[in-house]
Amino acid sequence: MERQPRRQDRADHHSGQPDGDQAGDIGSVGRRAGPHLVRPDLHARFYEGGLSDRLTGTLGADPNQAKVAKAFQDLASYEGKLYGTGFTPDVSVLLWNKDLFEAAGLDPEKPPTTLAELQDYATKIHETNPEVAGYYFSGSCGGCNIFTQAPMMWGSGATLLPTGPDAPVMEGPGVAEVLTMLKEMWEAGVIPESAEGDTGANFMATFETGT
Repeated sequence: MERQPRRQDRADHHSGQPDGDQAGDIGSVGRRAGPHLVRPDLHARFYEGGLSDRLTGTLGADPNQAKVAKAFQDLASYEGKLYGTGFTPDVSVLLWNKDLFEAAGLDPEKPPTTLAELQDYATKIHETNPEVAGYYFSGSCGGCNIFTQAPMMWGSGATLLPTGPDAPVMEGPGVAEVLTMLKEMWEAGVIPESAEGDTGANFMATFETGT
């Protein structure tokens, strides 16, 4: 088989816009001086202002578009026209250490399925070995918190997103239930003090060490 020349890295031809630099450089897009690729937060403003090209025809002919989550398609649409597609889909998951479950007398194959079980299991793990945290989250990371706590609130009956401009945000018993659970675990020492100042740097590292 003949070896084909390696394709030149895309970075040689296209400039990208890192997430953290949006605020300083996003205005350059309107002056046609911006990067080739950018991931804005307020998509609709770009569509409304005519700063984005319509991709309805291009993406409509792509069979993969049918697999894109409807939420992504809705966010990328304006007045019936499609201007973008999904970029980084992700999921919120609860990870548990089976070794710590077993040591605490819990079934390692049965993770908690309710807030009460989560608090109970985490407390038992910490009580079995006070040097081990029963639960952990990055307390000073807004993105980490919405990713880890919001699904539990929603699953407990809370309404997280507004249905209109005057609709309330994050209301319902699930909000208080999750916050109360976290407060009680914090006061009991089940959550380590290091969680308070964690900006996300140890989001996974602490779990991986088993402490």
